[in-house]
Amino acid sequence: MSRLNIAARIWLSIGIFIVGFLISMGLQQVQGIETEQTLRTTSNVLFPSAQMSQDAEAAFNRAIKNFSDAVLIQDPEVLRHAEEDGFNAILNLRAVARIRGLSTERSGQVMTLAGSIEKFLADAHGTYAIMLSSPGSVSKETQERMRRLASWTEVLKASLKRIKEQLSSDMHRQLGAVRVRSSQQRWIAGMVFGLTLMIAGVMVNLTIRRYIILPIRHADAQLRAARDKAECANLAKSEFLANMSHEIRTPMNGILGMTELALEAAVNSEQRGYLLTVKESADALMSILNDILDFSKIEAGKLELNPIEFDLTDCVSDCLRLLAVRAAEKRIELAVDFRPDVPELLIGDPGRLRQILMNLVGNALKFTERGAVTVQISLQESSDTSHTLHFMIADTGIGVPADKQLKIFAPFEQADGSITRGYGGTGLGLAISVKLVDLMKGAIWIESPWIPEGRPEGGPGSAFHFTAQLEAVTRSVRVFEPVALEGLAVLVVDDDPANRLVLAETLFNLGMKPSCTGSGEPALASLAAAQKENKPFGLVVLDCQMPKMDGFTMAETIRRHPEYAATRIVMLTSIGSRGDGARCTKLDIQGYLVKPAKTSELFVAISAVMSTSPETPARTPLVTRHFVRETGKKLRILVAEDNKVNQRLAIRMLEKLGHSVELANNGTEAVTMLDRGVFDVVLMDVQMPMLGGLEATAIVREHEKGTGIHVPIYALTAHAMKGDRERCLAAGMDGYLSKPIQSHELYELLDDVTRTFA
Repeated sequence: MSRLNIAARIWLSIGIFIVGFLISMGLQQVQGIETEQTLRTTSNVLFPSAQMSQDAEAAFNRAIKNFSDAVLIQDPEVLRHAEEDGFNAILNLRAVARIRGLSTERSGQVMTLAGSIEKFLADAHGTYAIMLSSPGSVSKETQERMRRLASWTEVLKASLKRIKEQLSSDMHRQLGAVRVRSSQQRWIAGMVFGLTLMIAGVMVNLTIRRYIILPIRHADAQLRAARDKAECANLAKSEFLANMSHEIRTPMNGILGMTELALEAAVNSEQRGYLLTVKESADALMSILNDILDFSKIEAGKLELNPIEFDLTDCVSDCLRLLAVRAAEKRIELAVDFRPDVPELLIGDPGRLRQILMNLVGNALKFTERGAVTVQISLQESSDTSHTLHFMIADTGIGVPADKQLKIFAPFEQADGSITRGYGGTGLGLAISVKLVDLMKGAIWIESPWIPEGRPEGGPGSAFHFTAQLEAVTRSVRVFEPVALEGLAVLVVDDDPANRLVLAETLFNLGMKPSCTGSGEPALASLAAAQKENKPFGLVVLDCQMPKMDGFTMAETIRRHPEYAATRIVMLTSIGSRGDGARCTKLDIQGYLVKPAKTSELFVAISAVMSTSPETPARTPLVTRHFVRETGKKLRILVAEDNKVNQRLAIRMLEKLGHSVELANNGTEAVTMLDRGVFDVVLMDVQMPMLGGLEATAIVREHEKGTGIHVPIYALTAHAMKGDRERCLAAGMDGYLSKPIQSHELYELLDDVTRTFA
């Protein structure tokens, strides 16, 4: 049996069920036949015999009554009727005795009774005949015979009644036996059917357990074992990625940081060229490393968002400022357009949002040779708890064919293999962006070709769209108080319409009165017209890169006119070139900012520029982004770092910003120095000998419970895996900065600390 396959077992179970069903039906059929025979016997034998015995009793009773009536009324005719009734009773009894199927005993009893009645009738006939012949006198002998007949009558009546009852009892007993046998046979048939059904069910159950349930359980056990093995492998992979991230990022931090410092100290163009090549290669390597790590985290399901409150304008501006250099090198206009209803403060993951923008805007710049790249942010949906923003990154590049538009969102894919060779890249950026957008409860899609009305010349173009749902911030947005700038007439000169629109809206929101032109000659005409109307412009905001007449040429032209001496000039450039500062000082340009400039930077810079005295230009420093940062508080910073290269890099970067720096070689030294001195902020490496950064932070926080003083501690770590930020925050740290340290990220962190003190 155990060797039968599952089909044979099922068919065998069905066969057993059918056999049991047939046996049960057979027993039911036999029961039906027996019941039919019993009922036939009852209807043909017992029922007629009972009926005729009842008729015999009734006939005998009529005969006795007629005998009595005949004597009383002296009527021979009644006597004859009495004899006929008596003979009818005898005939009924004899008919009962002759019924086939009646038992011999019962038949003999009936015949005996019929004979007794016959003798009774003969004796009664003689007696009643004597009495009819001499009605006046009755002899003693006749009286004796009458008494004997009366007694005999009672005996015969009792016998007839007993015979009738016995026959009726036989009929009912036979019917009861039929009912009992029928019930027994039904019970037996049910037992047989139930037994076969149970056997078939057991067979099916055993078959299912052996051939279905046990294999499923075995497969489930194998799956659990495979899952446990995969989780162990995934854990090992995560640990390997974390260690590799730390081992790669730590030296890369020194390479990138020292290269930036060396670039600033380079004495000739050849050295600067070599260093730029090193920095570009290191940046490319870090970009590939970050993409691979992020994609590995996506595969492992460890990529998640870390929502915090952030300024959307600052986030987008910082991102585009990093890409402005590349745009300027290719002479591509990079513009950003914030719609007026877009909220500034939001809750989300600014790092991941910046990563999406870096991928999409970076791709737009990569595949665009001429024209412009525009970033537009608008509000799609809004509620009390969340805002859904719509981002569009449009370019005038080579476009994406319709049959390739879905393919490019897959990992390691680009529109064409030749594109990869011609433009480079791993093909992971869009795949990572798709996952990040999905985590932000949004969608991403492409529109190509993209040819809106009035766009610059170029290729077919593409427009990448994505949406992101971000939480709303309940507190009010920081508002600048433009008291000194209220009503200031500003002339904006920029050849890009989008940039002019953005600048005009920003300046208007700061309380100024902007006017816009697209090139140098109309701007000079506007200056002259305003001067003639005695409503001169107090400030000119110039784009550095413009066709025909660039920003420096226009500034030089303005300074040739003494009537414009009081007019301040702020230069906006897509890329800062060596020597621009000297040219600005020579041409009496008071401000120099890199696009896209934050609203906060623009406000502080214009405020600083408008506060300078036109009589003492030589003593007025050039207002730059670094000037804006350096106007803040100088901090005393403790750097806990065991790597010597990173120590030198941190000291150089922080001292350049005017901050005071002290070093701790490990966590133990950091705890000791914090106990002995007061620091404004601590930059703490996570992995250090003797005592790690997390453990050291926990000790510091424990000590602070007694002093009530909270020192901001920020993690500096080469780890970049899921959970690192949570572990740092759980240990008591205030923030997290991943290596290699980017100068702009460090500046923003210190800006936040400075604003906290303010």
